[in-house]
Amino acid sequence: MKTSIGSPAALNPAALNRSALNRSALTVLNLPMHDPRVRPLLDELAVEYDSRYGDLFGRGDAADELNRYPASEFKGPGGALLVVQETASP
Repeated sequence: MKTSIGSPAALNPAALNRSALNRSALTVLNLPMHDPRVRPLLDELAVEYDSRYGDLFGRGDAADELNRYPASEFKGPGGALLVVQETASP
């Protein structure tokens, strides 16, 4: 089950149909910022922020906002970058 950020299920986790979520198909990855899987996620997040929040960061500046935090902020022991990956169904 996929939900968008603005959907009722996303706002209220209790609204999710627990049986529709196959937790065994999910893997939590603790990735370093330099992992090649991270950059596309941050790029898409910047696009989402720009389209959702408009000029809050200045037009097109969501990427600058996301990139202003050094990679060291996302390393242990005080930080982490967690990505939940859904395994493809056969």
